[in-house]
Amino acid sequence: MSTLNSAHVTAIGDRTGIVGMAPDGNGSFGSSVTLEATITDPDHMTAEAIVDEPHRVCLYSNAVHGNVDVAPRLAVN
Repeated sequence: MSTLNSAHVTAIGDRTGIVGMAPDGNGSFGSSVTLEATITDPDHMTAEAIVDEPHRVCLYSNAVHGNVDVAPRLAVN
């Protein structure tokens, strides 16, 4: 169960999604997504949870799990 609450949402600054596609080495193509967030919270563990928790429970993230390489990336201000 998550320990995040609505107060943590105000700590999120810029958010960016970067989608990539490249040959997978087997004659097909593979997809990747980088979810990048800038957090203004000085507590690094809380900042990581803010980025990781939505990815863990997201319907889309769960649907593409194992088929699309998704990498949450964190920048802390």
